[in-house]
Amino acid sequence: MGFAQDVTTFAQKTGLNTSLVMRKAGLDAYAGVLKRSPVRTGRFRASNRISLNVPDLSVAPETSTIVGNAPFAGGPQLNQAVSILGPADGGDTIFITNALPYAKKLEDGGSAQTNRQPDGIYGATIQELRASFAQVLRRILR
Repeated sequence: MGFAQDVTTFAQKTGLNTSLVMRKAGLDAYAGVLKRSPVRTGRFRASNRISLNVPDLSVAPETSTIVGNAPFAGGPQLNQAVSILGPADGGDTIFITNALPYAKKLEDGGSAQTNRQPDGIYGATIQELRASFAQVLRRILR
């Protein structure tokens, strides 16, 4: 079962609005990706994009930096994500992308920046969200 189906099942089992659950899951996924994104200059983290129905393949300029190499400075990106996800409904697809050429290497754990984590950035975030949904459903269905 895919993540979209997990979200739909979760919404149905909890009686929550599917669109609301989808927007919350999308925002949580994006926040997780931003937090897991390694920071050397900040360009990789700044190049993570969230969009509806069409992938956003733009990237941050080479001069993008995060002041002081802060561990997590995603506030403005999260605020923008809230705006992007605002009109989302159950039939939409949320894309989280990073079109930098080295993004796949980071996801695959092939960099010291990610401590060679085999679960990657995006995959680990989705696994964590799935586990959270499953845990809530187990509590509800008792």
